[in-house]
Amino acid sequence: MPNWCSNAITIKGPADKIRALWDAANATDDGFLLEAMVPIGEWDYDRAVTAWGTKWDLSGEGLEFVDNGDGTATIEGWADSAWSPPIDAFFTYATNNP
Repeated sequence: MPNWCSNAITIKGPADKIRALWDAANATDDGFLLEAMVPIGEWDYDRAVTAWGTKWDLSGEGLEFVDNGDGTATIEGWADSAWSPPIDAFFTYATNNP
């Protein structure tokens, strides 16, 4: 059983990019944010830890999409991750989407 990290999440940017991320993350009933941000395909422990910084994806149950009405949008809320926060996934996503 992992130790759980509680993560406060705010992702803000151009509405079209944030909407695309939100839609990709919610393409399944479970909603998986990290796979949408940094795809690894079929889950593998080593690939997940290397790409995301944690071994399991985040469900979207504590997250919401907000259109800010000014051309930007935000995904915000909370999610639990196993063992450590998914810093690597957020860093990679931010680097690839300035």
